[in-house]
Amino acid sequence: MVSVSDIADAANVGRSSFYAHFTTKDDLLRSGPGHLRAMLLHEHGNVVAEKAHAEQRPLGFSRFMTAHLKKQHQLYRALMRGRAGPIILDKFRQFPSEIVRPELSPARSNGSTATASEIAVQSVVGAPSPS
Repeated sequence: MVSVSDIADAANVGRSSFYAHFTTKDDLLRSGPGHLRAMLLHEHGNVVAEKAHAEQRPLGFSRFMTAHLKKQHQLYRALMRGRAGPIILDKFRQFPSEIVRPELSPARSNGSTATASEIAVQSVVGAPSPS
């Protein structure tokens, strides 16, 4: 098990510096994917900017995300094996949902349409991988 001291030593900072920024190891873990979120939003914006309308290139971030996951597969495999797995998985559903929701969920006042649209978002983002 990795301790806060191990993390601080690897980062070449003191424990007090660690605790000045994070309350727990889980807090550090939850904050890390923020960089990936920013990259996904940036890449999605680039794809949308290349087209007149987002509808012409739905899920524009997906090519970048797939390439990122392929490049970092060993890191994510290790993270998913431990206690961090559920935290990472939650973030990997949350970020794409923020991008996909506006593409698949046009603003409507009908509650049933909103529910159906959210089901579509979650199906795209959270569907289990084929066995």
